[in-house]
Amino acid sequence: MAEFIETYQIGLYICFFFLPFLQEDVAVFGSASACASGLGDPVIGFAMTLLGLTVSASLKYGLGRAAISRAWARKYAENPRIAKAGDNVKNNLGKSLYMARFVSAVRIPFYVASGFFKVSYAKVLFFVMTSAALYLGIAFSLFHVFGEVAGEKMKLYMPLFAMGFLLLFFIFTKVFNSKPGSVS
Repeated sequence: MAEFIETYQIGLYICFFFLPFLQEDVAVFGSASACASGLGDPVIGFAMTLLGLTVSASLKYGLGRAAISRAWARKYAENPRIAKAGDNVKNNLGKSLYMARFVSAVRIPFYVASGFFKVSYAKVLFFVMTSAALYLGIAFSLFHVFGEVAGEKMKLYMPLFAMGFLLLFFIFTKVFNSKPGSVS
């Protein structure tokens, strides 16, 4: 498999770009793990994953903007409680987008809400890109350092560790974030 990936490097980088559209955390840890294992160039892997995270978030923002163009959505947005939520999104954009980057369950709703409440796209894009670069930087650094410290054998087990960690993370968030009596 590694020989196949080395032969068709462009396919690996295309995967790094498209994976955030499916699941952002898997994209970040997958690209960091693959690059730390020597399957791809870390600079190109970082850049392609950052680009994928940015385009994916932009599309979700666009969904929110498209939704507000509907009459029922504009009426919904005029509700005082919803308008207050919109003000909170606008007033706490930076903090909220950084928090959303590290808490996977709120990421997509926040991107959509940013578009729905007509938050400046330039501001959203700035915070999406800087938070994604921070998240990627942390992941790439940790995979590189742990790979260097533990040696070559650890590089083989890092992807399995990352996938196990993500699985536990998703189970934990699903169990502790679900409300009694609700169907998730």
